[in-house]
Amino acid sequence: YTLYSSSAASDVYKRQGPVRAYEVADATRTAGEVAARAALRATPRPDAILGLCDELALGALDAVRHAGERVPGQVAVAGVDDLPGAAAAGLTSVFVPYLPFGELAARTALALITGAPPPDGAPLPTSLAIRASTTGPPPATSPRARA
Repeated sequence: YTLYSSSAASDVYKRQGPVRAYEVADATRTAGEVAARAALRATPRPDAILGLCDELALGALDAVRHAGERVPGQVAVAGVDDLPGAAAAGLTSVFVPYLPFGELAARTALALITGAPPPDGAPLPTSLAIRASTTGPPPATSPRARA
């Protein structure tokens, strides 16, 4: 299940087939909680929820825990942005370098307007911070758990 707040994303998710997506009114923790509650009432129930921003995912995490589901044992939750609150909540999140993305978009738009060649389309660096919301705590027998 994916929680998103953009009509542009809506078109993408409608073409995804078996992926279920919930469009929310805004990208807030409250909206994520409301959408996740709806997802948890659906059949089949989700085994994972991705919020397309950390605020949505944090709300989903609240809803899943409030429903008594084990995170990640029954439902894994992840977000996008890697905000400071994500680490504190144990939320797995994708870091997106928005400033470089914005700069690339501006350079591309300027190139289109002026007829100049577009900038290099090299991938921009992202990273995944894997935390307890998707992996759970380390097993008691692992060296990390004893540290």
